[in-house]
Amino acid sequence: MLGATTSNEDITLTANGSPVPLSFTEVGRFFPSQGELFRANLPDLLEPSTEYVLQGPASYGTPPYADAGASVELTRFTTAATYDKVAGTPPSIGWLKLWSVRYPLDDIASGNCVFAEYQGYVQLDFQPAQIPSTTATGMLYTLTITPRTGGAPQSLHFAGDAPFKGHELSAADPYPNSLPSEWFLDLDPRREYCATLSARGDGDNARLAVVSEPVCTGVVELCAPGAECKSGGGGGAGDDDGGCSTTPSPRAPVFPPLLLLAAALACAGARAVRRVGCPG
Repeated sequence: MLGATTSNEDITLTANGSPVPLSFTEVGRFFPSQGELFRANLPDLLEPSTEYVLQGPASYGTPPYADAGASVELTRFTTAATYDKVAGTPPSIGWLKLWSVRYPLDDIASGNCVFAEYQGYVQLDFQPAQIPSTTATGMLYTLTITPRTGGAPQSLHFAGDAPFKGHELSAADPYPNSLPSEWFLDLDPRREYCATLSARGDGDNARLAVVSEPVCTGVVELCAPGAECKSGGGGGAGDDDGGCSTTPSPRAPVFPPLLLLAAALACAGARAVRRVGCPG
C-alpha cells in the first residue's frame, strides 16, 4: 500500500459490507516508485467465506486518479471456507555483489546520481519464488541486507512483475545509472554482509512468507576519479581491471613499490573518465 498516511479515516476495510477496525505499520520504501509501503494489520482471525474490501483515497489508486476527495477500491479478497495453507517454494539468490564507492565532493548532487560522499550498491541474481495461485504481479518480495556479525538490517520491497536487479558498476566508471528510488546502501568495506530474499503471494492469505537461504559476501571498495582515497578501495566485483587505490586492500596481495607507483600513475589518468548523467 503506497502513501503517506496511516489514518484509519483515510483507509477502510469491510467484511461482507461491515466495517472492520484497522491499524497500519510503516515497513519501508517501495521500488520503483518513491512512495512508502505500509502493512495493514488485519484482525488476528479472518472470518471464513467472507469477502474483504480495502478502500482508500483516490491518490492511492491506479491512474488516472479520481477527484481528490473520492475513495477507490485498493484490493479485495475472499477467504476460504476452511484453513488450507499450501506450502510455496522460496526464492533462491544465485549471486550477490556489494560495492562501496567514495566520490569527490564536487560530484554530490551534480547530475551523476550521487547524493553522498559514500554510497553503497548491491547487484544480485535470483530465481523467483513459486507460490500456488499467485502470479508475478501478486508477489511481494523483501530483500534484506544485514551485517554478518550483527547490526541493523536494510530492506527494500518490490513486486514480482518489476524485479529489482540492483546497480552494475565498474572501477572505470563507478557511477549508478538509476535514481535513488533503486536503493543506495550504507556499507562498511571492512565488514561482510548477508542477503536474504523473502516472498509473499496473494494466492493464500494463511501462508507465511517463504525465505531464501542467506548469501554472504564482502564489500568491494571503489574510488571514483577525483576522490581522495588514501587506503583500501579499487577493484571491480569479479573484474580484473583493478581500481584507483595506491595501497592494497586487506585481502589483496602486497605489491612491490614499483607496481604501486605504476598504479598511482594509472589512477591519475583515469580521472578523465566520462561521467554519466542521472536520468530523470
